[in-house]
Amino acid sequence: MSIDLDSIPTAEAVYEQVIAAYARWEHRAIILQDTDLPESWRDSTWTRQAACRFESVTVQLCADCPVQQECLAAALVIDHPAPIRAGLTRDERHELFADLVATAKQLDDWSVGQTGSEGSS
Repeated sequence: MSIDLDSIPTAEAVYEQVIAAYARWEHRAIILQDTDLPESWRDSTWTRQAACRFESVTVQLCADCPVQQECLAAALVIDHPAPIRAGLTRDERHELFADLVATAKQLDDWSVGQTGSEGSS
């Protein structure tokens, strides 16, 4: 039996994947900063209050969940693959995040324009 050592990821390769995932999550978290979603999603203890902890996830169950906003924020940041999170389908979450990115870009463009106009007065 031979082992193909080239097929085993090196620690450096794994580390690069972890850093890339972390950077992507932080970028996505920055997009959420200007929303009404709570920062408490970063503390995973909210999951103890999740309505789906002991039941199958449904849109209705999410609607009545006390931590729906934390769940939504976490799902948007990590791009969670679950069919339903926080009462939204994966496609709905992707659409919402795309809207948030567009809004963040518009705010950024506006603030840059404001800074530029102040300097030219």
